[in-house]
Amino acid sequence: TEVFDAKADETAVPGNYDIEVVQLAESAKSRSGNFTSEGEVVGLGSLAISLGADSFNVAVDSNNNTLAGLRDAINAASDNPGITASIINVDGGPQLVFSANEAGAANTVTVAAVDDDAGDGFDLARLDSANLTVVDAAKDASFMLDGQLVTRGSNSVSDVITGLTLDLKKAEIGTEETLTISLDKASVKSKVTGVVDAFNSLSDVMKSL
Repeated sequence: TEVFDAKADETAVPGNYDIEVVQLAESAKSRSGNFTSEGEVVGLGSLAISLGADSFNVAVDSNNNTLAGLRDAINAASDNPGITASIINVDGGPQLVFSANEAGAANTVTVAAVDDDAGDGFDLARLDSANLTVVDAAKDASFMLDGQLVTRGSNSVSDVITGLTLDLKKAEIGTEETLTISLDKASVKSKVTGVVDAFNSLSDVMKSL
């Protein structure tokens, strides 16, 4: 269970599978450079922010052109496809962080910044992807199933083995773990016993009536 968890439903069939977790899915995360404060003016213009193939625009004006204002504007955007902006305060100063809400290689995060006035002393281009530091790259999960490679965009996989959901927890390259699916005899016995007891109880009631 340190490497993966498995949960079966009633459609699963008995069997044994060798599983090697190669890589866990990860969400994309990028951060800006240091600013002096959360209230620092970052410039005027626009940010085109993309999550994979989906994108949305944030107009940067006098109402939101601070680090905190941009964070709130990004998170409040109605057409935001799934990117969360946050601020971290490190020794060098506050930084704006862009995080994808979903894992998977398809959920990359990019920012295209357009500064309307490069001569105003503020540089909105500091938030362009070219000037951001990648903290975590968007990655798919991958594992070997009986020697066959399986790649998915999530660490929860339910479409590989019929009736089974795998929750990948830890990559262990070179280590195979065996997954065994078998009939839950105790559960079957309990259900059958329940039917028998219910039938006998009904029979006693009918006799008394």
